[in-house]
Amino acid sequence: MKESFLPFRWLIGPGTVVLAAVSLHFQGCQTTGGQALPAAGAVAPLASHPIVDRYRAGNGGQSFAGWLTDIRNTLSPVPDQSDVQELQARDRSLRGFLASEGPAVGLNQYAVAIYKDSTQIFLSNEGMNPDTVAHLASVSKIFTSVAILQLMEERKLTLKDNVATHLPDFALALKPRDGRPITIADLMRHSSGIPYHGDGRYLLTMPVRKNSYRIAAQSRPAGQEGVYSNQNTYILGAIIESVTGQSFPEYVTARILRPVGMEKTYVSPSANAASGIYSNLKEMHLFFRALMHPERRLVPLISRSSLEKMTEVPEFAGNVQKTGGFWGLGVRVSYHEGSHQEIYHNGRWTQAGGRLGYFPDEDIYLVYLGRPQNFRAEDYQKFHHSIGYMASRYVRALNRLLREKETQLATLPDTES
Repeated sequence: MKESFLPFRWLIGPGTVVLAAVSLHFQGCQTTGGQALPAAGAVAPLASHPIVDRYRAGNGGQSFAGWLTDIRNTLSPVPDQSDVQELQARDRSLRGFLASEGPAVGLNQYAVAIYKDSTQIFLSNEGMNPDTVAHLASVSKIFTSVAILQLMEERKLTLKDNVATHLPDFALALKPRDGRPITIADLMRHSSGIPYHGDGRYLLTMPVRKNSYRIAAQSRPAGQEGVYSNQNTYILGAIIESVTGQSFPEYVTARILRPVGMEKTYVSPSANAASGIYSNLKEMHLFFRALMHPERRLVPLISRSSLEKMTEVPEFAGNVQKTGGFWGLGVRVSYHEGSHQEIYHNGRWTQAGGRLGYFPDEDIYLVYLGRPQNFRAEDYQKFHHSIGYMASRYVRALNRLLREKETQLATLPDTES
């Protein structure tokens, strides 16, 4: 099932660029086990590109593209003007797209940021800022998946566990279609066979909070195809409560938000595990940076091995080269020529739009939050998906400039011109 990045009129024309393939390399890392929780924000520093370091040290409030344009002639040797111009063009294109198409689709409040490791290098916003707290909608699902993987590392469950093992009173799990058990991995990969909409014939009750949800009957046996459904994540939330004896909000707050240092982020008491987490751009970036670099934390959220599982191609995925992506364990992965391009999740709900993405080879993060007037409108849905496409063009231009001009840019003077 392909999740496409649909072009708007800002994307059409000879200047359209296809994102190049990106390699994702994973290394081994120790699991968290029963170790004590780390101090807030315990992420080790990473050696950055010289120009990014100096931009962070003093940029006068300019965007990265604007700042680089201004200081280009002070470099020795001077980097190719074409590379700087391309980055500036991608910067203008992304800003123009947001400013023009956003209001056209009923989005008058938004904030979009791009980070190179820990440094914010792009920001475009209207009616919101990087500190504005908003509903993440389905981006919340990433937190649910991290919680499941933490419990796996603590050997409180396995991804192959039958859902009925942890929810013995849940009728759907007791009599799955064609007798094929629904596993925890099926729920995380949206391959349970449970549709997005359905008859709601099965009652799911959260073990701790006792609130209930109606779950649809399977439209196909589990393990055959990844088809997105919120109901999968409702069930994961119930499993977390069953295994830990804590409510979903209590667990996520204690084991994810606080250890990362997400002081303004919170989980609604009624969160269904598929949505219900509220955060801002800064803290979403902080979370994803901690997740994607476990080896840089004193105690990682999850291990490098678990992160690898999170993003591996499932056996049933078929030709992911043709489809352009697949559902991992709670994240969507863009895929091209054997490589992971972006690891991300979108979110859309009433007055809520969001995207959290990571380009692994470039070590670049994309964070978007907005308040659309009508999240179901077709034009907004196209716009929402196009944010990732437009950002990928900026990321590609930036990465090429930094890689090709690393030696030249390292000669940047210490003082601003």
